[in-house]
Amino acid sequence: SELDAAQHLPLADEAIRAADDADAPVTIFSRTGAVLASSDGNTGQAGRPEEVAKALSNSQKTGHAERNGTLYVAYAGSGYTVRLAYPLNTIQATMGTLRRALLLASALALVLATVAAAFMARSVAVRLKRIVTFANRVASGDLSARVEEGNLDELSEVAHALDATASRLEQSFHALEGSRRELTALLDS
Repeated sequence: SELDAAQHLPLADEAIRAADDADAPVTIFSRTGAVLASSDGNTGQAGRPEEVAKALSNSQKTGHAERNGTLYVAYAGSGYTVRLAYPLNTIQATMGTLRRALLLASALALVLATVAAAFMARSVAVRLKRIVTFANRVASGDLSARVEEGNLDELSEVAHALDATASRLEQSFHALEGSRRELTALLDS
C-alpha cells in the first residue's frame, strides 16, 4: 500500500538530508513507482523509471540507467525505493581529477624509484671499486692489502673471500720466505 500524506513530509526531509550527504538529487518511490518524496521538490513524475523497475525486479535490489546526461542509481528497500541522480559531467570531472592525481602519483613514484636505484647503483659501484683496487694491489705484489667490507651481502662475500685468499697467500709467501732463509743458512754453513 501507498504511504499516506502524513508520512510524505518526514520522507521529504530524509530525501533532502540524503541529497546533502550524497551530493546528488534523491527521489523516493513507492513500490508502484509513485514519487513519495524528492530532494528537489519534483513529485510529478509519471510511471516507474527504468532503474526503479530494475531495482524492484532483481535479487540485488539495485538498478541503474543513463538518461539525458545523468546516471540514475536506485536501491529497493522495504516499502520504497531510493534513487540518486548523478550528473555525468560531474562524474567525468571527478574521473579526470582522479586520473591526474594517479598520473602525478605515478610520476612521483617513478622519480623516487629512479633516485633510489641511482643511489643503490652508486653504492654498489663504490664498493666494487674498492674490491678492484684491492685486487690490483694484490696483483702487484702487495699481499698485505685488505678490503674493508662490513655488509652482509653478495659483494661482501666476494670481498671476504678475496681477503681470505690474500691472507693465505701472504702466509704462504712468508712461510716460503722463511724456508728459503733456512735453506740459504744451511747451504752457507
